Amino acid sequence: RALARAPGACPAAEPSMGLSEDLEDFIRRSGIDDRAAQALRNEDEKTQRSVLDRGDMSDCRNPSASLMARIRVAKEGGSFSGGGGRGRSRSPSPRGGGYGGGGGGGSS
Repeated sequence: RALARAPGACPAAEPSMGLSEDLEDFIRRSGIDDRAAQALRNEDEKTQRSVLDRGDMSDCRNPSASLMARIRVAKEGGSFSGGGGRGRSRSPSPRGGGYGGGGGGGSS
């Protein structure tokens, strides 16, 4: 009982064996394909931990694709907060302008 710890807690002194066990457990529970599982295993510990800290993938429609996206975001150093705000505020190009298709008068 002294080993109980908060989910996602990662003491600095914990050996990577703990991460390895967490990783394999995550892979089993996630239902990801072999290619995605191997991609996660091949990442560095920081990326692996970031992906695992994101939590369960049971609600994902395509867990393997979701895992690959999580890996990509973790490697970019991004957060998983959602709301891809990248590039959105640069130029708010108006939609629907310039085509003149507005149903103006039918001439006969």
